[in-house]
Parts: sequence; structure tokens; C-alpha cells
Amino acid sequence: SLTGHTSDHYTFALEESVINIDAIGSGPEFAIHKEHSAGQLSVTAFDVPNCLCANPKPFGEANGQLVYKHDDGTEESVSFGSRCPRPPTSNLLVKKNPTCDVRTYAGGTECCHHRWLLTDLEQAKQLPSELLNYSMKFRIWFQEYIPATATSQASHQNLVRF
Repeated sequence: SLTGHTSDHYTFALEESVINIDAIGSGPEFAIHKEHSAGQLSVTAFDVPNCLCANPKPFGEANGQLVYKHDDGTEESVSFGSRCPRPPTSNLLVKKNPTCDVRTYAGGTECCHHRWLLTDLEQAKQLPSELLNYSMKFRIWFQEYIPATATSQASHQNLVRF
């Protein structure tokens, strides 16, 4: 909440709306208003993401696009939708991992597509003209997940995420 400076000041709850009446005078003397209207002031938190939507989608269900602008003015985009599995497969949604929602995504592999160079404009001339090619090799071991029962624990517990 936004606590009032003293007990004589009002304390606002976050995500509360304050209805107000606005008026503009016709001159320096107290008289009939030149213009007036009613409005609504939304109180939100600062230094954290806020949704200004009337009915925001739950975390992890928002869709959007990441748009890349090339030096020549052309644009490419990648769709960004719900990507995190629900429990018990994963706890990423429960932990509100930023990679699960386009509204909180701060960068990562979705920003790194072919010829998408994430640099400032003045850095572009410092880049080599040839592309860097690299290979990666993985060994993946897979075991089917078996949920817990009344007589046994689940087959997977406390897994490490990469």
C-alpha cells in the first residue's frame, strides 16, 4: 500500500482507483468553471511491472510478439505465447519465472534469432562481416514421469532445471 505520511493522511491500497472531479476556472477570481469533468486515477506500484488492462490475463497466459528492427528499416517478429508447463511438470509458473510471460520477459534465447544482432547502432560497424558458426552436442536421458500414489512417491523429485 501507499501509506499516508501521518495518520491524518489517506493510505491508498495498491491497484485501487480514486474517482476525482477536475475543474478549470475562467480566470483568477472564484467564479463559474470554464471546463469540468470527472476522472479516475489508478494507483499502482512502481519499479515493478504493472498491468493497465481492465481484465488482465493470468500470469503465463498473455500473448504478444518480439519485434526486431534491422538497420535497413525492415522488421521481423516472433510470436510469444504461453510456454511454461503447468505443475506438476514444472514449477516455473508458480514461481512466476519471467520467461513464462511476455509482460515480464527481459531477454534470452527468444531474442537471439538468425541475424538478429542485439547491439547499439554505433556498435554495428565494429561487428565482423562473417557470421560465427558453432556447434553444440547434448546427451539427453529421458524417463517417463510417474505421479505419486498412496503407496509410493513420484518418480521425479527436486529436479535440476537447465
